[in-house]
Amino acid sequence: WPLPRVLRALSQLLRHTRILRIEEERFRFAHPLLVEVCGEFLAAAERRTVHLRLGTIIEERQGDPEELAFHFYRAGAFERALAHLLKAAQRARNAFAYEEAQRFLVQAQEAVDSQDGTVSEAAVRQLLLQRAEVEDRLGNPDAALTLCQRVLRAGDRRGSALALMQMGWTQYRKGDWRESMRLYETSVGLFAELGDEVQMTIVYVRLGNIYFERGELDEAITRFSDAKALAVQCGEWALLGTLYGNLGVIDSIRGHYVEAVLNYSEALNAYRRVQHSYGICQTYHNLGMTHADQEQWQKALQWYGKAEELAREMGTVDVEANVLVSAAVAQLEVGDLEASDKSCLLARRHMEQLGDRPGLAECGKVEGMILRQRGAHTLACERLQMGRHLFAELDNALGIAECDMELGRLELARAAGEQARSHFTAAQLAFAKLGAEDDARRAAEALAQLTS
Repeated sequence: WPLPRVLRALSQLLRHTRILRIEEERFRFAHPLLVEVCGEFLAAAERRTVHLRLGTIIEERQGDPEELAFHFYRAGAFERALAHLLKAAQRARNAFAYEEAQRFLVQAQEAVDSQDGTVSEAAVRQLLLQRAEVEDRLGNPDAALTLCQRVLRAGDRRGSALALMQMGWTQYRKGDWRESMRLYETSVGLFAELGDEVQMTIVYVRLGNIYFERGELDEAITRFSDAKALAVQCGEWALLGTLYGNLGVIDSIRGHYVEAVLNYSEALNAYRRVQHSYGICQTYHNLGMTHADQEQWQKALQWYGKAEELAREMGTVDVEANVLVSAAVAQLEVGDLEASDKSCLLARRHMEQLGDRPGLAECGKVEGMILRQRGAHTLACERLQMGRHLFAELDNALGIAECDMELGRLELARAAGEQARSHFTAAQLAFAKLGAEDDARRAAEALAQLTS
């Protein structure tokens, strides 16, 4: 159509409908979905031509990668779409919008597959590693491992190091500490050869996490301190946030609550400098747990609420699951059994989807606590023993001690004094060994109550 006719038609639509709006002296659709709806009225070939023309115009004007990816992909111009799809996926991942990143990456894989092996190995490797991380974050660990194996088969050293690190993380989430440590140690050796101190720092953090899960807190602190020195040297604020957060968790376990809050404050400052929403969310969760450790349940729930809201905004199932199981305990302590039951059930669903064995052990413990409160003592005992057994398989001394403490409270409710004494004694010894002073004190008080 001639331009005057087009402008008259657009002016009529603007005047008589809400389809269009004026922005920066340009006609724009009122909502992105309207673009797709209007496009559906065109024949397939014509629709592809329109998308190609729009993509070309936007590319000349250096538009956003999301727009370019959309139009070139819809045009079937996969060669032109690929770079924009990868960039859009990375931007979504950096904003912790994992579901959006997954959508771009699936389209990028289609673009690669359509080009019959002409895409560079570096681009294919980048795509596979991005997909592996996103699939893991969205609760698809087996898919993540399969993608990493494809990278390993390519034989590139940097790609192999990154794939091994991702596989170590996935195995960590499954609770296979030995395999996770093996993968991490192999990857850190490759990163050292490559001179990549940033990735070395990340691996040291993750190794520290494994020692933490095994209750070897002094060894965990050593790993975190090594990583902290490297992170400062590299100027990596997100990693510093992680390290401050991890040190805060250990302080909280040992009853050093002032130091814990100071470390969490440093973590939030570091994360906010780089707008690291994932880390901020985890720190909110940790602050909630610090209040829970002091039995300040309402304050704990306030922090858990902030963490849960942010986790859902990001679509990060792993963080949401951990927040929910912590919230279930606080809800139980304030007497809201229904909310506690609901939170724990949703947490279990997420943990099962993730294949997160430490998380499933935690769910078993909390389910036992809820059933005990309802008076279903036999079922409560089964759930607590199940959680304790899984923690034992994972060599998680803190989890075992917490289950012993809850089993002692259950036996006390059933007036089974000797069984209660046995569990409280085991819990006290384990907490004392871990340096969890407040928990050891509570176990000792329970034993004193039995004696009196």
